Amino acid sequence: MKLQEGQQTRERYIASNRFKCRDGKGPKFEKRWADRTSRLSKLDGFRFFTLLKRIEAYGVKYDDDINYISYTIWENKSNFDAWRTGEAFKEAHGGGGIMDFIKLLSTALFILNGGPKPAFYDGLFLESSKLPSMSAKSLGFEGDNGWRSIEADGENFINPDLFVFIKKFNVLNPVEFEKSYSKKKRFEQDFEGLLGTLLQRRDADKADDGFNFQSVFFFKDANSYEKYTQANAGQTNEEEKYADKITTSFYEGKLALMKEL
Repeated sequence: MKLQEGQQTRERYIASNRFKCRDGKGPKFEKRWADRTSRLSKLDGFRFFTLLKRIEAYGVKYDDDINYISYTIWENKSNFDAWRTGEAFKEAHGGGGIMDFIKLLSTALFILNGGPKPAFYDGLFLESSKLPSMSAKSLGFEGDNGWRSIEADGENFINPDLFVFIKKFNVLNPVEFEKSYSKKKRFEQDFEGLLGTLLQRRDADKADDGFNFQSVFFFKDANSYEKYTQANAGQTNEEEKYADKITTSFYEGKLALMKEL
């Protein structure tokens, strides 16, 4: 995507896939992720991963049936491209052999309603906590040999690691939106429970869901989100005047893996 003069340079690169999991198949879907072979956290440029499960919260109603998102933050796009074309990608997606791929595909078709929809973003205005209690080690997000070792039985949901709030925007004037967003107070380094936040700009000429920006906030839990909201009550959102459509959504983050945001 060609940027306009005055737009911000990316600080991170975010790769995601949106999934429609069939009713009642959520635990099985989560088990597939928990049991996969992966050395993600050992790769050059890896920063953060979580499997997002969308939840009903705070009276928000959704107009689509996307209920899971795989979400990975990379240092830059080159790191992502190297992973996507390397051996680690094959390992994490069935091993690379034709029989492994067929087995993976047949299982996915039973669990999912349609294939995944990718979405890529430039990460802007990244801010992360410096509190020791919010480090990868303190939170247990370091992983074991590149992946989290979490038991999943396919019958029960995996316990969440995070609470994630996402606000999506269809922005009409990207330059002014980014400029306004940069001036907004979003983060306090000593706010207990807030892991980090960033603005994401869609890396595409046209977003398939109609939203070209989204702000993402990572909290330790829903209680931390509520305390943060209360502490920032009354704050103006000047950047929103540059968007003609805004939606909010809430997620549980599972299988969180982190070096740093």
